[in-house]
Amino acid sequence: MRLWEKGIIFTIVFSLFFYSLILTSCTPISSLKKPLTENPKVELAPVISDESDYQDNQTDDIDYSLDLAEYYYALGVNNNRDGKWEKAQDNFEKALEILSNLDVSADSEETNQRFTNLLNEIQQDYHYTLTSRGILADETSHSAFLELFSDIKNFKKLRESLSAKQVAVPESVSYDIPIETNQRVQNSLIYLQTIAKRQFALYLSRMGKYKDLMSEIIREYDLPGDLVYLPLIESGFNPKAYSYARASGPWQFISSTGRIYGLKRNWWYDERRDFVKSTHAACKYLKALYERFGDWKLALAAYNAGEGSIQRAIKRQGTKDFWKLRLRKQTRDYIPLYMAATIAAKNTDRFGFVDIKYEDPITFDVVTVNKVMDLKHIASKLGISYKKLKELNPELLRGVTPPNYPDYQLRIPAGLSEKFAEVYPSIPGEKASNWVTHRVRRGETLSTIAQRYGVSISAISTVNKIRRRGRIYVGQKLMIPVPDGSYRRKYKPKSYGKTKVKTKDGVYVVRRGDSLWDIARMFNTTVTNLKKLNNLRGRNPRVYPGDTIKVSDKKGNKTSKKIVHIVHRGDTLWSIAKRYNTTVADIRKWNNLSLSKLIMPGDRIKIYYVN
Repeated sequence: MRLWEKGIIFTIVFSLFFYSLILTSCTPISSLKKPLTENPKVELAPVISDESDYQDNQTDDIDYSLDLAEYYYALGVNNNRDGKWEKAQDNFEKALEILSNLDVSADSEETNQRFTNLLNEIQQDYHYTLTSRGILADETSHSAFLELFSDIKNFKKLRESLSAKQVAVPESVSYDIPIETNQRVQNSLIYLQTIAKRQFALYLSRMGKYKDLMSEIIREYDLPGDLVYLPLIESGFNPKAYSYARASGPWQFISSTGRIYGLKRNWWYDERRDFVKSTHAACKYLKALYERFGDWKLALAAYNAGEGSIQRAIKRQGTKDFWKLRLRKQTRDYIPLYMAATIAAKNTDRFGFVDIKYEDPITFDVVTVNKVMDLKHIASKLGISYKKLKELNPELLRGVTPPNYPDYQLRIPAGLSEKFAEVYPSIPGEKASNWVTHRVRRGETLSTIAQRYGVSISAISTVNKIRRRGRIYVGQKLMIPVPDGSYRRKYKPKSYGKTKVKTKDGVYVVRRGDSLWDIARMFNTTVTNLKKLNNLRGRNPRVYPGDTIKVSDKKGNKTSKKIVHIVHRGDTLWSIAKRYNTTVADIRKWNNLSLSKLIMPGDRIKIYYVN
């Protein structure tokens, strides 16, 4: 249940947790805080394991921290190249954790630029990784994804505006959760009215769709009604919200916590995204947290950081006063933001959110389904849009009702129950042709099998209950989910080295399955060189069968030339890559540098570049 974003399947929502850049008057605070391994809401491994070490080291040496972030970024790039998507995601997220804890606003312009450049690189490759893992749907807006990172670049401007902004919280409005108006809460209000104003207005508008439904469920559990504003800072009321910490849904559950409170997930559905089921789960969890801590600030802090983390902090520091506890920045800033969001939501005109067009409350009928049916067929028979049906059933991940799920409860627009009963027999059931049985052969890995069938590694692992880093063995039968019933039967791993590839006048015709990386390996060049020679833009531009790619100049000469760079004090692989307009991954490859190898002043680094 952590921060961020537009819902990655899943539309990732720009989470307001970047708000924390301003939550102390003297120091900007960022939102991607380092998680605890004991935290039941977080599945990331820590960069620094000890709390005090983390606090002491986070600002000691910005250059060292940037070097470390670049190192994890380079690991992720190499993982992407090798199709190790899960490892890539872990490494990119470690890099993001480090960046989120840096305050470079007062540092040099060069450091600021280095920070921004690295963030830009990570966001491109991280998006590619999530797409490859099957976490991001094809329809996900890349521009919306980039909003995840936008505020971390703008904190300097916001910081300068603080002195000119004053916030007076009206006392006439009542709250059923204790709301305070200290400086940290006021700073959060400033954030909501400045950098986050457009996003927060969107979240307020979207809140209209779910507020009544969620409020009714909250009342069933005899909980404070103001908890309905918590999704404003968790997901922006987006059921498809998916965070970099792998939390999903309007209440941002990670899978382990979701399972504890009854939320199931597999290849076909993810109940964390269900706006009814997840609200029940959130109420159960919040009720348990309040019963444990007896204080809503501590309960909400535990919702964000995990109850174990808060309990240890209380025991270690000898206080139950949230405002005095020394906690991770993300959690320390979570409570002021929730209070600010609640204040603003109840006083929209006062804080500049005028003319909010609240979406109509969601209404629906529930019908029982006992066969696998394509949502498009259902929508067509009912005379409604496919988009509307998906909106009512955000837990369905594959556009079909789930197999082996008797009496599945499907939502349809209100008033269409009778019509559904009439058309139900005529809606065809999907056959099992969307499953393929694969027998593992010698030399195969989950990566090569996933590539063969055009699905993600995580999909195969989930369906076959293969644990993370689990092994497969020769002769093992795997069930492969192929929603469209097709796959690349003639797939063969590419071979290089002795294979002769034909070109004409230095031009290569792209074949099925080729990527720029493959072509670069064929012609002993680099992706960077090919991009320059063919005027290709973007981090990972795609090529398609039949495209023509220049691999050498008109005379047939290779386009890359070699120089030797002498490493100077302060050089990093990142800075060298930027200087020569190449990548860290390429430099490591050219120089046979292992991922743990550090460069030292005086080292000689081979660089290939376009003439």
